[in-house]
Amino acid sequence: MNFKLADIITDTNKDIASSLYIDPLGMLVIWSSYGEAIFEKRVNSISNDVRNFTVNLMHHGVVQSLIADSSFVIPEHLKNFVGDKTSSRFAQTCLLHLENIYVFSMLTAKEKNVDTSGILGSNNGRKILDAEDENPKLVFTTNREGQILVRQLGLGVSGRYRTPFLELGYFDKYYHYNHDDVSKQRWDDYGQLLAKESLLQSYFDAAVSHIKRLIKNTESSKLPPEIQFKNISEGLKQTCRSAFLSSKEVGKITRDYWLNVTGLDHGSAGALLKVLKLNSEKEKVVPIEPENIIADALDLTDGEARQKLEHVMQVEPFLTRINLLFTLICRQNSQTMRDIESEWLKYGGTNATLADLYKNISYSAKQVLTGSARHRFEKLSGVAQCDTLQQQIAELISYHKSVMHTRGQQPWVELRNGITKLHARPLSPPDSAKELKWVNSYYLHQFNNLIRGYFGGNDHAND
Repeated sequence: MNFKLADIITDTNKDIASSLYIDPLGMLVIWSSYGEAIFEKRVNSISNDVRNFTVNLMHHGVVQSLIADSSFVIPEHLKNFVGDKTSSRFAQTCLLHLENIYVFSMLTAKEKNVDTSGILGSNNGRKILDAEDENPKLVFTTNREGQILVRQLGLGVSGRYRTPFLELGYFDKYYHYNHDDVSKQRWDDYGQLLAKESLLQSYFDAAVSHIKRLIKNTESSKLPPEIQFKNISEGLKQTCRSAFLSSKEVGKITRDYWLNVTGLDHGSAGALLKVLKLNSEKEKVVPIEPENIIADALDLTDGEARQKLEHVMQVEPFLTRINLLFTLICRQNSQTMRDIESEWLKYGGTNATLADLYKNISYSAKQVLTGSARHRFEKLSGVAQCDTLQQQIAELISYHKSVMHTRGQQPWVELRNGITKLHARPLSPPDSAKELKWVNSYYLHQFNNLIRGYFGGNDHAND
């Protein structure tokens, strides 16, 4: 049986991606479900920078153009190394190669206005440039020698931004472009963007010419194709720097395009955009507090868009209080149930606190969740429905243990004969109930980073 690489490489599984040191209650799959509903999977924790979005667009545009060009063919002696031009392997090889040129070009720029912060692979890129006297060899392959980053297919620009591009319909999981009406419209819009923005058109032309020339000039005795960085045309390097100077400059020329394609200026996301933009324009910028941002955005929405925000307003107080209880359980190396109860009371908690918060969550909010997210939420609801706080504590510790078990990890805390035993660093609760803030942000910080790129600044939330 023949397998394609795209059959093996999958999108991020949030059930197994969490670190040992974060998300001890497995809430990521829960809150991210509501964040994805708001942003329709256009924004997430690793896809939130307008320059990286545009770099990925341009590189996929090169691949799409090469596939559509009937005059461009892969010689037979190269197909075993790079695949046929319609294969996933060829697409991924091109994407990696162009990413590497982008990284090295930006890092070797002499112009002071070239912003190298937020460039994925920049740390490894600098090490390679230093070791190779700024003239590394670029191998046209998906194998390790063709990657700046370890596992670059997943951690580079094309890997991190794969999900939003799939959701937007630029290609399918096998890298088939122009495969349906949506993808055809995407590439028509892309063509209009190039026609409008000469910087992007120049980079596109130079990148296409480079790939064609590399393939054409590769001899059968020297495979896979390779080229020294200094032998890559200065025109390609310079147009790369000019096109991707900074997130701010990229945002200026692509903002309208991206808002039109993503629809992030409509619905619940559009309401949040307005609130965040107003917040950034204040004389004294106020730190982002998701609870306040979403509450303000509610006044700008109705119908389904409003309901998505209401779901968050219902769910997060419950998750935040559950998280507080777990934090209190883990605040010391060892505690009795009474110790934890005493601390819970200081934050205004009672036996009924969690149950009352759970009752505020609507049926429609619960229906958003599927799979492991629904399973975990139901388990947390079981904690809330215990009659006494001591039962809630025991049930929450048991639930935490089951979450860690699914990851193949040891629990942070255990309960033995009514006494807790902590196996991790103690957690620090807020000083008072007044300082209790939402623990989950529903991609608001990442969305704000994207907006700042659109409208004149960038925090590089995914560095």
